[in-house]
Amino acid sequence: MPIAYNPKFIFLFNFSHHKGEFGFNREDKGAKEDPMQTITYLILVPMVYLAYLIFVLGIISRMVKIWRAPVQPTTLQIFPEKKPKWLWALHDSFLLPTVRKHNPVLWFFLMIFHIALLLLIIGHLELFKGFTFFQFWEHEIFLGKGFVGLTMIIALLYLLFRRFASPTRQISIPEDYYLLILIFLTVLFGSQMDWARRWYGYAELSPSDYQTYLTSLLFFRPELPSAVYQTGHSFMLVLHVFFANLFIMFFPFSKIMHSFFSIPMNRLRRG
Repeated sequence: MPIAYNPKFIFLFNFSHHKGEFGFNREDKGAKEDPMQTITYLILVPMVYLAYLIFVLGIISRMVKIWRAPVQPTTLQIFPEKKPKWLWALHDSFLLPTVRKHNPVLWFFLMIFHIALLLLIIGHLELFKGFTFFQFWEHEIFLGKGFVGLTMIIALLYLLFRRFASPTRQISIPEDYYLLILIFLTVLFGSQMDWARRWYGYAELSPSDYQTYLTSLLFFRPELPSAVYQTGHSFMLVLHVFFANLFIMFFPFSKIMHSFFSIPMNRLRRG
């Protein structure tokens, strides 16, 4: 049975066991509390909401600051650009033409990373019940049979280790390593759950369990399927969500956020 979340008792985490079901009970003071279940609940429910609250407020704050900042001088070009400014903004943000010109190897791994990230985002969206848009081409949830996650891990390892080599090391700051490590750990533990199900036949946590959990969060009625507590690799889900929460909270205040939005917004403002 799933663990249902009662908003009245958000800070009360006394667990009781009755007929094979776990529930929250503030009246049963004698119930033995399981610290690991408390930690699991805190990471999978309150921390997720906190992370997205910080993310939304941080994004809004940074975009307002970027929009209010002085516009950078326009580029000196002999002929005017014929393409719409919004199209150039998308071109600069997603295709990274400057990086491709000056460092093709880095550009290749960045493209691999972004394509894999897009596919993983689509896979996570499909874990919400009723989100069937991408099933116009019928496929199993999470494309690539585990290899998308593996590809992204390889790209992340390249991006991380290049930070230890000159001249990138000289211009790197702790934030650069912190961000990459957070993404790497998030993808690593998420991919291990996918690999366990696809490659090793260890499918005790099924897509339906993830759907129940994520959909309940979306509608502010959190439920944790019993499999989250009973399977041998449920700790990987907890670690995956934990590092994802840290990344989501940190992202709005990172250099990636600034560069991702400042370049296209400056181009739009220059006209």
